[in-house]
Amino acid sequence: MFGEASVRYVNGPPHITLAYATTDGDSDLIHQRLDADVAPRVRLTVASVRLVDVLFDEQACQFSWTELATLPLH
Repeated sequence: MFGEASVRYVNGPPHITLAYATTDGDSDLIHQRLDADVAPRVRLTVASVRLVDVLFDEQACQFSWTELATLPLH
């Protein structure tokens, strides 16, 4: 996404992706395990942010990316 649309894009609250699904399925088991094992809020220190160009291969159901830049925060 480039230009004006990129600054209007809303991706919800910041998050860390734990997994991606490649088909429909019941997510209750994953939700139950996460609710039991993960505190609802944790302190996290972020030392840098990386800008990546992400590609998705639909046939292989795989993501790949190229790192374009790293921005140190400290």
